[in-house]
Amino acid sequence: MQFFCAVMVFCILSFPAWGQSAEEHQLSYIRLLDGLDEPIFEKGHTEFVMVDLNNNGHVDIASIGDHGNPLTNSTQEGLMIWFNDGNGNFNLHMEGHFGYGGIAAGDVNNNGLMDLAFGMHHSSGQSGSLGNKLIDVALNDGTGTQWTQYSEGLADDGQVWGMFGTDLGDVNNNGLLDLVSVSFGCCDGLHVYLNQGDGSWEPSFNIHEGDSYMKIKFADLNNNGILDFVTNHSSGTAYFGDGEGNFVNNDNGLPSTFGYYSISVGDVNNDGSHGLAFTRDGGGVAVYEFCADDNIWKDYSGNLPASGPWYFNQLYDMNANGYTDLVTFADGEVKVWLGDGQGNWTADAVFQTAMGPGLPKGFKVGGDLTQNGFADMVFLSTEGPQIWNRINKLYVLAENSEPEELWVKNLYPKGNETFFPGSIRDILWASAVPGNAGSHVKIEISPASPEGPWTLVADSLPNNGKYQWTVPDFDSENCYLRLAVFSESENYSRIMENPFRILGETQYFQINAEPYNPAHGSVLGGGEYVNFDHVTLEAIPNHGYRFMAWKENDSILGTEEILEFYATHDRYIKGYFETDEYLIIASAAEHGTIIPEGEVYVAGGADQSFTITPDEEYSIQSILIDGEEINMDNDENWDSGTGVFTFKNVSSDHSIDVFFHQDDTNVSEADLAGFKLYPNPASGLLWLEFINNKGEEAKIEVFNTMGQLVKKERVTETGNLKISLDISDLLPGLYFLSIKGSRLFPTQNFLVQP
Repeated sequence: MQFFCAVMVFCILSFPAWGQSAEEHQLSYIRLLDGLDEPIFEKGHTEFVMVDLNNNGHVDIASIGDHGNPLTNSTQEGLMIWFNDGNGNFNLHMEGHFGYGGIAAGDVNNNGLMDLAFGMHHSSGQSGSLGNKLIDVALNDGTGTQWTQYSEGLADDGQVWGMFGTDLGDVNNNGLLDLVSVSFGCCDGLHVYLNQGDGSWEPSFNIHEGDSYMKIKFADLNNNGILDFVTNHSSGTAYFGDGEGNFVNNDNGLPSTFGYYSISVGDVNNDGSHGLAFTRDGGGVAVYEFCADDNIWKDYSGNLPASGPWYFNQLYDMNANGYTDLVTFADGEVKVWLGDGQGNWTADAVFQTAMGPGLPKGFKVGGDLTQNGFADMVFLSTEGPQIWNRINKLYVLAENSEPEELWVKNLYPKGNETFFPGSIRDILWASAVPGNAGSHVKIEISPASPEGPWTLVADSLPNNGKYQWTVPDFDSENCYLRLAVFSESENYSRIMENPFRILGETQYFQINAEPYNPAHGSVLGGGEYVNFDHVTLEAIPNHGYRFMAWKENDSILGTEEILEFYATHDRYIKGYFETDEYLIIASAAEHGTIIPEGEVYVAGGADQSFTITPDEEYSIQSILIDGEEINMDNDENWDSGTGVFTFKNVSSDHSIDVFFHQDDTNVSEADLAGFKLYPNPASGLLWLEFINNKGEEAKIEVFNTMGQLVKKERVTETGNLKISLDISDLLPGLYFLSIKGSRLFPTQNFLVQP
């Protein structure tokens, strides 16, 4: 992919011998620079989100900056958005006078636009203005350049020092995104607020004291369909929700050290729940998954480094192969570790910052900035030769491959997840678009099987990798998503490999199935079915009848005796039967008869014979069955001795057509002698002499060696005739000439010469 900017290229470690598919892709990265040289940062931590904020299909970057925001030894001011044109070029927009904190993105008022939530240390202090609270939410107008405060009730329960890590998620499954935020270091605790849908928020869970490393994330840790959260707070790490906004800590099995320096979430073993990655206190990186059956966290760290300054980490499927990978950041080095779902990790691509010491101050992976199908990264790195002149530098890294084919793949859900109807969850996907052409995405769901039936989730979505989804009211453990991507000239669709479950209310449907006339047959398979059960109806004709069609409200559903579908609503279906007889149409050309003739109706399974009799001096030329000529020498249904053709075990409609010709043996020697043809070879004119003495029309026909009729003349005169035939239009070669009239003349051949 071509970018109009300076680049820095990853150093690549060992790679397996992979192909070019998304499942077997060799990762490499470049640094994007165009439009990313501003603002000037200072020091301290921050967070980023990677999300499409203006609905143009390109992932943007947003942050509220580090300690220098607003305008403290830096040019940062307020909310900062780097708008992406999809080609590696960015344009900065800044709004407000606040900053230094965490950020999250989501549609909090369900209008289809991505909004933003902040936890900050430097509030504006200006009443009624965006950023005047330590926790704030801003509504997007769709352009990403006009924001409206939506934060009544937030940060009103004692927060005075500062908040930081912030996330959005539907904790009570009511279709509205709620909010969690953790304090900036000590003193202000962590707080969960329930979204009331009218711009106001109510607290549901609080820890008012303690210290933190400023990270907090919502995730379903035990796959029960209810959001939990993880944090690096001194009170504990994993908090399990009850679906009402209350949470209980359970760190059973986790290392008992205070406050992991960094923390992230992702489904590591593809069991449907989210695991967590964290930096151990004192060094090293670890990955754990919660086992609900044993009520304990289990170690999936495998061969990851157990020591070292691995400050920041992110869990994400970096190569879109269905397995969650780990990306670490430490001392100027970013490294990708490829996961296999079993706790084994393969070191992959590595990037080194431009200058030391490269201390991480903000780190986010996941958004595809260039639409090549693979996740990219954004981070802050503290750089400089001496401690007093070090500042944060912004890095944006894009995966460097150029797609050759259009494709799309689901990233979440990816199988085995649990959801409740009415809850808000994200559908995430990866998609590659050759040439970064315009594209859009369609999402469908089947709660029955990967074959459907399919119900539309959303259509004409910007191909930005994320759709905020209200889970539909299904009760099924076999839910599948089908994603399709459409570019200007082609499209591609993919069905997820493994199902997820939706814990909806069980619905029962009555499938009423009966024969239209019980005297003609019976119908099996009707009854009560659970939603999306597979239904099989069978029609059984009585003797003397056959099945005709399934109908519902006068609409034909099928004509086979077996009808299959999924139960999605009450239905009233009738099976129609008809008399089991078939039509055979029999016809005979002139000079013979066929008996019976015309329309003959035959009972199903019966035999039907036809007697064929030529006129005197004629014989059977051909018999056509259903338009195809039979071989009268060896057709098992034809008896040449009796002249009878028999249709056996009739089970469909047929036709029989018979043709006759005059017997050569009935022509006298005198008839055969009266035909002369000259000159031979000939050119120009060919002369014929013959007798036509019965007042009948004579037909002269000329055929080539392929049997094709090439010339035809009609003669109405009688008596001893001498006829000239113009053959000047015939190509040189051998021809055959026949005369049909009062006498049967033998066919003669002649040559046409140049």
